[in-house]
Amino acid sequence: MRDRIRNASPEVFALYSAIVGIALAAVLSQTRILAFGSFQMMLVSFLVADIGLYAMMKLGLIKSPRDRRQP
Repeated sequence: MRDRIRNASPEVFALYSAIVGIALAAVLSQTRILAFGSFQMMLVSFLVADIGLYAMMKLGLIKSPRDRRQP
């Protein structure tokens, strides 16, 4: 699994990140202390962050995991 993420294209990295965001929103929405809104609000926050990260990778502002790898 670690190798898949290390060699991931921006698209694959964004997909994994979105899946983690969905899981985090589901777990955090169940805890009163860690929740920062409803499930939908947290999900939207995480997905907007993932889309922003993906856009920055595609624009070349930050490197994708496979581009950071040493040859």
